[in-house]
Amino acid sequence: MHPSYIDTPGFQHGANYTGKVVKPAPPVFPAQKVADTLLAVAQHPRPTTMVGWPAYVMRWSYAIAPSLVGRTTRRLFDTYFAQADPAPVSENSLFTPSLVPHDTNISGGWAKPTKPRNGQWLGAALVAGLAVSFLAWQRTKEEAR
Repeated sequence: MHPSYIDTPGFQHGANYTGKVVKPAPPVFPAQKVADTLLAVAQHPRPTTMVGWPAYVMRWSYAIAPSLVGRTTRRLFDTYFAQADPAPVSENSLFTPSLVPHDTNISGGWAKPTKPRNGQWLGAALVAGLAVSFLAWQRTKEEAR
């Protein structure tokens, strides 16, 4: 199962050695969506499945242009951590249980009711189109040699 960011307290419970506030990138999907997908896969097994539309976009983008996606992802994370608020280095619940704001709730409090807007779909389509065009251009250039 390949989920997008899911609204669980994993970011609060997990260790943070970055010295920066770590939180999921939107859109964040409810944990129930993962539970429903897991149940569906248990009832109708398949080798792999995605949860949330960003997982599909990332999977296909990576299949088309893995190095471009890798470089872009790295830049996104570098930019995020450069501007993220400072946070104490902490093991949180990594080795021993510790209380966090959402305790043992299924939700981490990250989700905001969102539905993909036309602009988001358009942006994803544009990125995918650019990746395909770049890959095709590279192959044409290599074949000309």
